[in-house]
Amino acid sequence: METGSEIFYSLTSVFLLGIIFTLFTIGVLVPQIHFKKLGTKEFEQRFGDLTLGLNLKDRTALAFPAIFMLRRMLYAGIMVFWISQSYFQIQFMILKTSFSMIYMG
Repeated sequence: METGSEIFYSLTSVFLLGIIFTLFTIGVLVPQIHFKKLGTKEFEQRFGDLTLGLNLKDRTALAFPAIFMLRRMLYAGIMVFWISQSYFQIQFMILKTSFSMIYMG
């Protein structure tokens, strides 16, 4: 039987996971949908701080912040859920690092 605090923690974690997933989806889709508007002066005036330091001419470069966040979430999930399977943790980290190196060139 679960206590009230365990139910609260479970619901809070599901809610926060939903927020993280929503932000991840927005972070990937919005720049791709509005790709042609990204270089305009109007966009720079309104949202220039959000795209500061990003290469706005390359679609794959726009996905880097979202991919960075996904890598961190995978890393945290592996550490939490595969705590007793250290072999799988090591193999997955090597695989994740290899994919990161391929993506970054």
